[in-house]
Formats: sequence, structure tokens, C-alpha cells
Amino acid sequence: MKLFTKKELLKRSEMFSNQLSDHNIDAAMLTLNSDLFYFTGSVQKGVLLIKKDGNAIWFVRKNFERALSESEIDIKPFDYDAIKAEIKDFNRIGIPFDTMTINELKWFESKLMTKKEIVDVSLPLALSKTVKTETEIEFMKKAGK
Repeated sequence: MKLFTKKELLKRSEMFSNQLSDHNIDAAMLTLNSDLFYFTGSVQKGVLLIKKDGNAIWFVRKNFERALSESEIDIKPFDYDAIKAEIKDFNRIGIPFDTMTINELKWFESKLMTKKEIVDVSLPLALSKTVKTETEIEFMKKAGK
């Protein structure tokens, strides 16, 4: 079941990509369940890549079929080479330092982002979520009732 429309998910990615552009960050990689849910409408292990142009690709490790059934964004099977190809022309890649473990950061550095500047996107991510979409406002109204 798809909880959010493609339009809603694109709006959320667009708001975040605007923050990425404002902070001169080429793309961000997200892995935290709450971030995955916010931008995809599902929670499956993997890496969500959101580029500063607003395009989002979710590289799913597990439950690929479930991800397809629950989300409207571009979904691909997890593949190191595919992720590297997507970020090959980028210099500054953002990761939310406030929620990532040291092991996860080291993994990103060694497997995906050699020769890339890794920057913190905790603030741009939080700022993009402060402005609520119409869908979020409707959910809050329902919850309030």
C-alpha cells in the first residue's frame, strides 16, 4: 500500500534539494529509517540518494518487492557500482552526522566516497522538514481529532 503519492514524495525531495543547493552540496545519502520513511513512504534497508536537482534514487538492499509496492520514487537494487556511477561527478556529498554511526561513516568513506568531500547535512535536512506540506498538515489534523 502506498501511503504517499509521487507528487508528495517529489515535493519533499524538492524542499531538501533546495537546502542542498543553498549549502553548495551536490547530493545527500540517507540511511536512517525515519528519513527513508519521510522521503520514500517505506522503510527498507538501503541508501537513499537525493541530488541537488531534486532527483531521488533509493538503492534497496532488502525487501525490494515491498519497496516497489510501497513507494512511488525511483527504486533500484542495491549496487555499489550503480551508486558510484550516480555520484561520480559530484564533489560534496552530504550525510547526516547527527544520526550516523562511526562504522557507517567509515563504510561510506571506504566503499562509496573515496576522493569526495563528505559534509554534514543534519541542518539542511532538518530545515527542509520544518515546512509542512499539505499532506503533512492533513495528517496532523487527523491525529489531532
